[in-house]
Amino acid sequence: MSTSMEINQNAPIKAESEIAIHAPANVVWELLSDISRWPMWLHDVSDASITEELTKGTEFTWKNKGIKIRSVIQHVQPMQELAWTGRVFGVSANDTWHLRSNGDHSTIVRTAESMEGFIARFIFSSGKLKQSLDNWLQDLKSACESL
Repeated sequence: MSTSMEINQNAPIKAESEIAIHAPANVVWELLSDISRWPMWLHDVSDASITEELTKGTEFTWKNKGIKIRSVIQHVQPMQELAWTGRVFGVSANDTWHLRSNGDHSTIVRTAESMEGFIARFIFSSGKLKQSLDNWLQDLKSACESL
């Protein structure tokens, strides 16, 4: 059994956020793990492509706010955890997503991200990253709760 991935707590830019979604974990997981469909519910994502099964080492590309990012899946535990790393413009990022069933047909989703690299602190901040994570969670919540 693989172990979960965590963000780099020593990175100059990091943030985390959490939300309760009034949908079962399998519904949340289905949307979050279907990377090719991210543009259908994520406002900041205009393109996403994954050609292989969602397993450790699988590569995917996506555009977030018009910036093309190449990412690699680092951890998959269906309906519980998804993690990937990405790199663009010399900035490395670690993203983690944790789902926890709340027992009343709702799911607690916690996400965290760290960014590092020489130019990271010049183009981003922990505050901007926190807002981005909040936006992703709100988009996920809206999509799941409208099904």
